[in-house]
Amino acid sequence: MIVSKTKFSNIASDCYLRCDEKYHSVESLCSYNIFGIPVEKQISLSDVIEECYLTFDYEEGRIYKGIPTGQTYIDEDGDIIDYQPVSLNDHPDRLKYALTNNLILISSLRLARSPALLFENFNLEEFVFSNGFYCFSVKAGWEKKYVLYLLRLKKLKSIIDNNIYRGIGISTYKVKDLLRIPVRQLSKQEQIDTIKSINPIEKKIAVLKKRKHSIKTIIDTVFQRRFGLDFQDYIQIEKRKNIKIANVSLAKSNSTLRLSYRWNKSVAFQDLITKKIECSTYLGHHIVSVKNGWSPVCNDSENGYRILGIDAISNSGELSFDNPKYSSMEKSDLSSYYVRDQDFFVSRGNTVDLVALAAVANIKEDDNQDVIYPDLMIRINFDNYVNKKYMAYVFNSFIGRCYFKYCTKGKNQTMVKVSLKELRDFVVPLPNLAIQQSIVDEIRKEINEQQRIKKEIAVLREQIDEIIIRSISA
Repeated sequence: MIVSKTKFSNIASDCYLRCDEKYHSVESLCSYNIFGIPVEKQISLSDVIEECYLTFDYEEGRIYKGIPTGQTYIDEDGDIIDYQPVSLNDHPDRLKYALTNNLILISSLRLARSPALLFENFNLEEFVFSNGFYCFSVKAGWEKKYVLYLLRLKKLKSIIDNNIYRGIGISTYKVKDLLRIPVRQLSKQEQIDTIKSINPIEKKIAVLKKRKHSIKTIIDTVFQRRFGLDFQDYIQIEKRKNIKIANVSLAKSNSTLRLSYRWNKSVAFQDLITKKIECSTYLGHHIVSVKNGWSPVCNDSENGYRILGIDAISNSGELSFDNPKYSSMEKSDLSSYYVRDQDFFVSRGNTVDLVALAAVANIKEDDNQDVIYPDLMIRINFDNYVNKKYMAYVFNSFIGRCYFKYCTKGKNQTMVKVSLKELRDFVVPLPNLAIQQSIVDEIRKEINEQQRIKKEIAVLREQIDEIIIRSISA
């Protein structure tokens, strides 16, 4: 049991009268003056930024680039790496904000990977952002670039992730809790001088970022080269407005006689693989067993066993254990849902762009805490002809993404699901195990190089953090 003592006056300082330990541990210690600013030099973040939301105006017949809050769309360095195609008649309600080059975004989610965002010198006309972001304008007397660095401080991010968040599962924080945090009043010239000292570091980061490639790009490039595929062929199918289907083709891998345009587009992608790759085969020929996960009721503390979130699966192909939920709920066959080393998982439900992503568990020897996989994930066991890491890359490449984007089912495109039927009917390139492993090694080598570049950038970002901290503490 965790015990924390606080004054009634501290409880009253919060308009929501929160009583949770994680919040009041910082309140009692320093009243959220996390930077140690003397009282006479303090102002709150609400004196620096204020909320500003612009409703996006969708127009008939246009396709836009939707940016949800997930790590698939924005990386740790604040760059847009992917988007969700949306239109007036086909977009989730949460994609609703327009953005200008003067506004700063911050994810409202706890443990968000993306930092505060500012898109200067960037055409934002066709981008629409999720209401999962808080959107701020910078008040007079403040340089937006300085404020961006301030809001990216790790110390501030730690408070969001560990203290002011609320709720179980996908937790968020109230904007009032963020804006109450004290910072130091700086003159405009002090801010400009600080930015000037940061500029040489930013130039080094810019050079490194030119060498960066997304994991998806790496995987796609390797598969195109290894199997002689041309991604332009996929794009041509993607652009088709009409698809002609011969009567004899209707029942091909289609026992439920699906006739939709989306389904037949997925068949076109499958036919391309069959035509281009001699070693192609149905995945169902190599599936031994499948088992859906289980989602227990979670608690708001880190007690009990861990439960993975759906974000544990990303296009990296490696299962992430970074952001678990917790539960002590009992179940008679609980152990059958434990994640084991080298287990292969597929996301059973998600958006059309993320459904059926795959990952393999890599459990460290010293990690002996039980982990449960949720009901939106499927564990698949293959026969001995399949290298699991190779197959995860197939699922996450354009080969899998194009197929599952159109074969999955759901009334709302923001949450579709894949069934065992679609998994079994997935046509995959399956060369011998030696070639599969060589493809895995090639992809891993390039990913490792990208990780090295990311670490170099992270070190430079820490230097920027130190400069901002010094400016606050001066």
